[in-house]
Amino acid sequence: MKLKRVATSLALCLALYLLWSIWNAVLLPRLTPGDGAALLDTLLVKTVIWAVPCLLLLRGRGRALAVSPLFSPFFPWLACLVLLCASTAFLHTVRLLNGLADTHVLLSPMPSAAALGAGVLEELAFRGYFFNVQSPTLGFWPAAVLNGAMFTLYHYPGLLFGQSWAQLCSPRALLIFLMGVVFCWMFQKWRNLALNMTVHTIWDVLSYLFCLS
Repeated sequence: MKLKRVATSLALCLALYLLWSIWNAVLLPRLTPGDGAALLDTLLVKTVIWAVPCLLLLRGRGRALAVSPLFSPFFPWLACLVLLCASTAFLHTVRLLNGLADTHVLLSPMPSAAALGAGVLEELAFRGYFFNVQSPTLGFWPAAVLNGAMFTLYHYPGLLFGQSWAQLCSPRALLIFLMGVVFCWMFQKWRNLALNMTVHTIWDVLSYLFCLS
């Protein structure tokens, strides 16, 4: 029964990835390039697609995972501060190495909304649902590696429609994979998805502000 739940969660993730890929590679390019509506539509589609596993968390404990165990009453403030400082130092170093020290961004509400949506929904979907379903059966490390692989694949929706799979060997893909594993470790250690959401969201915002997004 547990293996069936793992297989079902993996099939669900692949199905959602297919929908996300179709949107990005087939439908989105037909919108006006640079149009703000394209960004808004992408955010809405992403929200709808990845809300599916989030909704499964709301089902009864006997049929799926409950929401309450995902959020411990204890919030590790010190760990959060250390992770955020490490993230800032790393992203700023990458910014300097890429010669972006003198660049700046035009502030817009859209990247902030996208960062918030990603930080919340992706953590609920990937760590709150998929990792939680797979780790009791597979064990921590196999589930974390699988989660990191799914998380990486999700960030390359064009692979199914012509983009080179060699992109999965790039430094960006490796970083996304490692982040997926680290986020699983964070949740396993502190059992508080709010920590994941906080670090994930601020990472995305800093990536935008440092011109790395």
